[in-house]
Amino acid sequence: KDRVLWTPPKSEYLLHGITRDQTIELARDHGLEVREENIQENFLKQADEIWLTASGLEILPVGKVNGQTVGNGSVGETWCLIKKAFQEEILKAIKKID
Repeated sequence: KDRVLWTPPKSEYLLHGITRDQTIELARDHGLEVREENIQENFLKQADEIWLTASGLEILPVGKVNGQTVGNGSVGETWCLIKKAFQEEILKAIKKID
């Protein structure tokens, strides 16, 4: 919300993944503020965008939370920006291997 990326802090309930770390780094590189705080369901209902990160999914936008549409129901600008940056990082890594 408002160019701030909110994410729960690392804990025993959250996988400490490379995709999450890379997403946070890319968000900062693109001028987003990143806040690691516990997030309640009521906060999610007010979010402009919600994403999930996982190695197999990369960065996945969430359309609904408990039946309520997230934001305006469309993929958000910030997700598009970070997803593109993430894919560019993957291509750079592949080129280094070649």
